[in-house]
Amino acid sequence: MGGAGAGRTAPAGRAAVRPTAEVADLSLTLAGAEIGVWSWEPASGQLVCDEQAAALCGLAPDEFDGTIDAALAMVHPEDLAGVRTTLSDAARTAGAVLEEYRILRPDGSIRWVQARGAMVRDETDGAARMVGLVGDVSSVQADRDGAGPGSTTLWRAARLLDLTHAIGQALTVDELGDVVVQTAAADLGIVFAAVMLHGDDGEPYRSIVHPATSPVLAMWQALPIRGPAAAADVVRDRRPRYHPSRAEYLADYPDRDQTVRVLGLNACAHLPLVVSGRLIGVLVLVWDVPRDFDPSDQAFLQTLAGICAHAFERARLYERQTTLVTVLQRAILPQRLPDPAGVRLSARYLPASRDVGIGGDWYDAIVLPDGALMVVVGDVGGHGLGAIAIMAELHQATRAYALQGRSPAEITTQLAANLA
Repeated sequence: MGGAGAGRTAPAGRAAVRPTAEVADLSLTLAGAEIGVWSWEPASGQLVCDEQAAALCGLAPDEFDGTIDAALAMVHPEDLAGVRTTLSDAARTAGAVLEEYRILRPDGSIRWVQARGAMVRDETDGAARMVGLVGDVSSVQADRDGAGPGSTTLWRAARLLDLTHAIGQALTVDELGDVVVQTAAADLGIVFAAVMLHGDDGEPYRSIVHPATSPVLAMWQALPIRGPAAAADVVRDRRPRYHPSRAEYLADYPDRDQTVRVLGLNACAHLPLVVSGRLIGVLVLVWDVPRDFDPSDQAFLQTLAGICAHAFERARLYERQTTLVTVLQRAILPQRLPDPAGVRLSARYLPASRDVGIGGDWYDAIVLPDGALMVVVGDVGGHGLGAIAIMAELHQATRAYALQGRSPAEITTQLAANLA
């Protein structure tokens, strides 16, 4: 169970875990299946659960104070950030939850639980609550007690889905880089992430790092581009590098001692970003605790890198097209406006929104032979290079017709005929 909780709490003692009216009947039905029922009110942080749920989550009935913080205190430290993020997001978006994570019991034993929940609104008091079930899934996680975040198929699928959704909202390379490194920090428990992008000539041209603190940036910028380094090795053979511990990393790259100290590196993964057989960059992930990169963990990280690679390629193409369209757009706009007597002209061009982009809209001010001033605005239907080409023709035709002395009605009629 996750989310931040503060404010109103339930009284201490067994009353906090005794089934309430909203869960009592369901609790009786599910008790035989060792499934617990819980209800959490995000606004106040109050958590109500039956005795089965309390037992599964390692909560002592006579000590549980009825707050979400008490339940979160029992979550394994390595899984806590992911659990908080998942249920906080669900509470904010009124979404559903399906999450597996570890409970660290008071006796030191570990239990895997699966929590399911959905937001509902109580018709009696109008409060929004998340109501759900929790069950023991340790039997299918028997070999994964030491695993950290990303240790279950369910968890991994959810994280990949979240990442796919998040990167779909980013358009530029910088926006996408921020999404990738910040998502990795929140979901994978890393202390450092970097994206190193390479151009068509194979040379690195852009890096995005997180966190972007002064010591990290200074160290990162001082690293030699070539020479013994995991990233350089990945670029050379396009194979990922996994180092489960600091000692193994320094055994391969002994001159990177400063890197280890600044980043607090105790495990790391260097993953190639490849699109259609072309390497476009390297994704670097660093943990401050040792990590067992077993085959399933490696497969998950490589899938994540593949999703990121195609997203970065899309963002690069978007930037290139946007740059080209911007140059052409500027070419069809007047370099300067006239300065007729008695009139002061100024203009500013702003696209409607960043995702619409630039598509050929234009403006002009023309001093006619008789001294009159004509102001014209061209509003394009459509966007892209084709729209710009059409509007450039119409712009020049409009100016020509205006200088011939034609009226606005005659000009628009002729322009419509030109488009027919």
